[in-house]
Amino acid sequence: MRIVLRHHPSYQITDISDEDAAALKRWYANEADDEDDAAALAVIRTAAARDGWIECDCIDGPVRPLMYPRRDEHVYTLVRMTRAADDPQARFDRPSHAENCPFFSEKTFEGSATDKKFMLRPMPPKPTAYFDPLPALAENIADRSRKPPSTNSGRSDRPSALGIQLWRLLHAARQNVVAPLQLRPETTASITSHLRDLRLAARNFNVVRTTSLARLLSTWPADFFDARSRWQRNIQSVPNWPASARPTGFMIIAAKLITDSKIYPLALPGFIEVVSRVRRPLRGDLKSCGPYLVLVNFDRGDDDDSPLRPVQAYAQPVHALDTMIPVESDFERDVLNLLLWAQLVFLKAAPRIEIRITKPLFALSTADGYCRPDFILDISVDGRHRRRLIIEALGFDTPEYEGQKAVTLPRMKLIGPLFEIHPPDLVDAMSLKTGRRLTGWIIDQS
Repeated sequence: MRIVLRHHPSYQITDISDEDAAALKRWYANEADDEDDAAALAVIRTAAARDGWIECDCIDGPVRPLMYPRRDEHVYTLVRMTRAADDPQARFDRPSHAENCPFFSEKTFEGSATDKKFMLRPMPPKPTAYFDPLPALAENIADRSRKPPSTNSGRSDRPSALGIQLWRLLHAARQNVVAPLQLRPETTASITSHLRDLRLAARNFNVVRTTSLARLLSTWPADFFDARSRWQRNIQSVPNWPASARPTGFMIIAAKLITDSKIYPLALPGFIEVVSRVRRPLRGDLKSCGPYLVLVNFDRGDDDDSPLRPVQAYAQPVHALDTMIPVESDFERDVLNLLLWAQLVFLKAAPRIEIRITKPLFALSTADGYCRPDFILDISVDGRHRRRLIIEALGFDTPEYEGQKAVTLPRMKLIGPLFEIHPPDLVDAMSLKTGRRLTGWIIDQS
């Protein structure tokens, strides 16, 4: 067995001795003693620290099964990167393990569970001023005798933990609110001004008790490549990291493109490669959801003197890089374009009517429970608030999604009148008719 470079398995980092390989297999088969556990942990930690995958030697040939190290809670484990039998999307470079290998798992292809289910999990804002740093590095190896907890692999509108932190910062900076055109300054907002607003909002959060998020946050991607940058020196100088955490840096990147593990910043010609998969909302076509606002966590691995490395990232699609309004799909982006058009129509035809657009990131509480509308319109006439209207972008038509919406839509109607928009409403032949229907509805509700 050997450790190979992540994403480039043809490049060898180091060999794994026969003794350590045998210990790794005994650990995975739940037949290991304490000495085997220690040897297996050393192999997995080496692979993690050197950004590698572990290649199994159970089959011969130039292409062999792969596994990657993962930290769960405070333990290390290995995850097989093997394809399921009869999977039509099987990757040629990830063959299954041999049947007599401890890492072998017999599975049949059943299609992606994320295409079958969708769960709406509205979440209220977290009442804290703390931003979570990365947890302390794992010091133990997983107990293979314990069964892992069952997980639900269906789609959900709730982001990862890092995504929730980005939402909190966007919410604090009011990046999810579009002011009425009548109240906006004449100067045009830019990427620079939006990033400045995020840095200002970061002053209201602490990462550790005496260190604000603003001190550990950069919005300039070049800081990652400059060990002498003020941002990197700030991370190094924080003296009071708790035992449960490790020194963590944060960076917000305006990105034109992301892949599974690479971020292409607008301000750099190259890319930043993340150790883990870049997370993003599970709505719509993930290949065409850009541009993005990306929050990245950095650490120095096992050695405090090592260069910073990007550990994890969450990419939030935004309407455009000069607006930075969060959206969760291309369809939501189209709906937001319609709402921005309606703002302009009323500015020209009925300037007394002001429309404030809000993209809720967290759930709102109603008498019947939580819900999270796609968009909220606050309508004011002559400067006096009159109505709150709900806009729902209903982009799915699966029974599960419609069943979830059957629960949340009545709750939304407790907040205000509801206007539904479906994908056919925004095709070329229908978009003008939908726009007229929307503006007429706003007038009727005002």
